Amino acid sequence: RSLQETVRMLQATDEASNHVGKLQYRLMLSQWERSNAQRMLQGATQDVRDLRKELLQTDEDVDLDRRQWAEEEESLHQRLVAATEAAEKYKEQAVASLPIEKARELTSKVEEIATRKSEAEDQLIAVRRALHRTQAE
Repeated sequence: RSLQETVRMLQATDEASNHVGKLQYRLMLSQWERSNAQRMLQGATQDVRDLRKELLQTDEDVDLDRRQWAEEEESLHQRLVAATEAAEKYKEQAVASLPIEKARELTSKVEEIATRKSEAEDQLIAVRRALHRTQAE
């Protein structure tokens, strides 16, 4: 405030004082612009710091997620291997407990049943055709 009053007083006296007043006014204006620019720089610097912190936090979160996914994938892989081994073990036990003659007998029965089923399906198709012909007449 006193600087403004000094500027007014000097401007009012004479030409040299008027010139000095203009220079002081320009100085005061440049100081204000400088402080304003400094505030803006501080704000931008703080924004950059905040964004860097956020980026670091995001990177940490991504790394944590990757580690968790890798651990879960490894766990699932181990469970798959264990289940496959158990299936093979049970298959071997089932094959070992069934005599070969019994297995052959069951296989022939399955084949016989499959043949009868095919014959029955063929007969059903023939009956349906006959039915359709009869209905068409």
